[in-house]
Amino acid sequence: MTTAGNTATLDRRAGEDYAESAPAPAMPARTVVGVGLRAGVAAGAVMIAWEMTAAEIAREPTVVAGIVSSTWTPVTGIASFLLGVDALSASLAPGAIVLGLLVHFAMSAVLGVAGTAALVWVLGYRPGPVGAALCGFAYGLFLEVVVMNIVVTSIQDPDLVYRAAPEWTWWVAHGAYGIGLGLVAALLLQRRGEGGFTFQPTSE
Repeated sequence: MTTAGNTATLDRRAGEDYAESAPAPAMPARTVVGVGLRAGVAAGAVMIAWEMTAAEIAREPTVVAGIVSSTWTPVTGIASFLLGVDALSASLAPGAIVLGLLVHFAMSAVLGVAGTAALVWVLGYRPGPVGAALCGFAYGLFLEVVVMNIVVTSIQDPDLVYRAAPEWTWWVAHGAYGIGLGLVAALLLQRRGEGGFTFQPTSE
């Protein structure tokens, strides 16, 4: 009896040691995508709120003569990427505003998935808030340099989007987007991890 009991205890301890040392299974890709979409939209809301506020306060000339930056120029500037120069407006233009917001949040969601995937690749499935914020900030600056300064400005002539608000405000906006993305994604990933993404040994 004693030998059998000792054997059972050793087997149980061996199983516990194996469970602790075994790596946690990867989250399904759909989970990372879902987290990225939600985090991207949340970060996009922070970004566009800042951009609209800063543009209104700055009241600086845009690339179009006679139009100064306002609450509406950032979103109508985004719409102008599809509709052309006539879409840029400093006043309430419902069609251009709705289109601009739709494009902005769609891009925020898609780029949020890419950013969350990068965050998981760098920090794992349970990133801490500080590391996530720093990685997100770096990702936001990457978007500013590559997406805004290279891709968008090379496609659009004149630079209706980039000049729809003071140029420096876009740097702050993308930095805020990245930080917001990192923090929200980290929170959602932590919650998903607590929901069962830990190793569970299977019985033979």
